[in-house]
Amino acid sequence: MAYGQEFKRLGAYLDEQIGASLDARRVGDLLAGCWDALSGGTDTNMHAEKLWRIEQPLWNPPTLEFSIERHGQTVNGSSRATVYRWSIDLEKGTARIIDEKRRQLYPMDKRLDVKAIAESLADAIIGDKEDARIVVNNDGSVRLKIGEIIPETNQQTTSARRTRLRNQLSKILAPHGWKELPANVYHQPDAAADDGRTK
Repeated sequence: MAYGQEFKRLGAYLDEQIGASLDARRVGDLLAGCWDALSGGTDTNMHAEKLWRIEQPLWNPPTLEFSIERHGQTVNGSSRATVYRWSIDLEKGTARIIDEKRRQLYPMDKRLDVKAIAESLADAIIGDKEDARIVVNNDGSVRLKIGEIIPETNQQTTSARRTRLRNQLSKILAPHGWKELPANVYHQPDAAADDGRTK
């Protein structure tokens, strides 16, 4: 199969549209037929089957430019995607990225004041106060109901918030002899040792 015919079909369509608005879907379909023959086409793990998503195609012979949104970050819970701007030289058979930017796909969650939450949790732990967000274990350690304190939203945001909360809480509790081990569980090893000596 010769890619030459695919390039000719694409070039012919683009030349017919000079001065007119390009159909992004049509350009993507034609470009997909010769993408594998382009040098540089596999950068950022780009593949022909993704080209139906191209945006803003611009034909300035012999160069075709277009943008395409990539969704790799959203799989991990990010609210933003990366938009790449590609430049295709049909004479040289090359493809290269000429610009990159981030696009906000949906509103970001408001920043959570984890310091205030940590202070209220520390007050309950140090003061041995009943708190619905905390479970007191038989050995005297306490476990945070982290899913209730910081509910799950998107993966990255939730993980970052919970980490910030634990770090802040550990900082407040440390001078009082409390340590976190394992995650979300706090205990006083020195107090346990003292209890053992007095028995």
